[in-house]
Amino acid sequence: MRLLPLRIHAPWARALIVALLFLYGSGAFGCRILAETDYPRQLFRRTVEGDAKAVDVLLDYGVDPARPYAEGVTPLHMARVTGRTDLQVLLESHGADPGDTPPRPEAMAKVLFAALSADGPGMAALVALDGAIQFEGYHGLANAQHEVPVTADTPFRIASLTKPFTAAAILALAEEERLDLDDPLSKHLPYYPGGDAITLRHLLTHSAGIPNYTAKPEFLERASLPWTPEEIAALFKDEPLEFEPGERYSYSNSGYYLLGQIVEEVTGKPFEAYLSKRFFEPLGMRHTGMHDPRAILPNGAQGYTVETGVLKNAQEWHTPNAGGAGGMYSTVRDLHRWTQALFHGDLLTRESLEGVFEGVFMGDVPPEGLPEGLPAYGHGWVITEHRGLPMLNHMGGLPGFTSIMAHYPKQGLTVVVLSNCAPPHDLSPERVLLTLAQCFLWEAMEEAQDGGG
Repeated sequence: MRLLPLRIHAPWARALIVALLFLYGSGAFGCRILAETDYPRQLFRRTVEGDAKAVDVLLDYGVDPARPYAEGVTPLHMARVTGRTDLQVLLESHGADPGDTPPRPEAMAKVLFAALSADGPGMAALVALDGAIQFEGYHGLANAQHEVPVTADTPFRIASLTKPFTAAAILALAEEERLDLDDPLSKHLPYYPGGDAITLRHLLTHSAGIPNYTAKPEFLERASLPWTPEEIAALFKDEPLEFEPGERYSYSNSGYYLLGQIVEEVTGKPFEAYLSKRFFEPLGMRHTGMHDPRAILPNGAQGYTVETGVLKNAQEWHTPNAGGAGGMYSTVRDLHRWTQALFHGDLLTRESLEGVFEGVFMGDVPPEGLPEGLPAYGHGWVITEHRGLPMLNHMGGLPGFTSIMAHYPKQGLTVVVLSNCAPPHDLSPERVLLTLAQCFLWEAMEEAQDGGG
């Protein structure tokens, strides 16, 4: 939502707005008269979003840039941590103190969460440094109908954050010598046509060329209904490849769905059973598993969407249809346990972890090699950088749910953000994650490029 403050004094102007809303409907534009008490919050939020035009309008309107929003945190502090020198100059030109330095990262993280909307769907966030939790934030409602708040034990459906787990399961089976990453697909799933030319490594890096089944209209029309594995495979197994395996990158849930099937084929157990034995149980991940819409998930978050300002239940996908591509649920604390164990070598060998960094360039034209070829997709993780710092991350999305987690390997910082609203009704989980990371790492980062944080 774009902020466009208007000074409306004449009664006829207000009447004109009402008439426009009547003629064109509320979807044409939104009109909300802000109380003066909301101006500091709006200035703070628009600074976090990097919306220079809105910041300029609010400053011209007379909003005091030197006034702390909360806990002594000012818009100038957020402009500095997000690397927006243009906003710093703008705020200082209207009276912000150039010598005012940002407070402790934990204070800025707390104020960021305080600036979220007071009602509506929820969000959970966690920041850890070298394994120690530095900040946790829980906001909004896990279930709006029953006014159940989001807590540390609220499981969210995490969609494609499942992929790092699926990749780790394949790597673990390779360590156990039960498969090899260069095995052809046909060795484990003989029914798949053309499987001799596709390797497990191709599937891990989205470089197999297999069409993405979740983008097909026939699947989307019945996404809320259960599909058998055979029915899902039939959506793409006889389709021509989009390119020769290994030629380039193209994100495909089909590949990770097949990887989940391979785990079951190799182990002779359900996918969740192997994940539980190998990862969940040893790490004490008591609120993580494969989501089953028929089962009762204690304290589970309900997915929402907002349409023309009205909160509604999101479409219910039958999540088992996503399998190894996106069928899991978890909490921020469990995902913190997972990332710490994974990147500290407690789950996989260092040799296996090196595979995470063997990525396929995600752009249109393959470059000569990394790191010039960032971003790249490794084994279950996007390999990229954030304002000059190496970063591994992944996002996930289902109707009603958005998830994102990131790990900065050189600094040992991990950030996880989960939300039960999609599209976001407030600051996006991605924006919250990047801002939280910057609160802790801004002094080591480069200036933001192209106006982005």
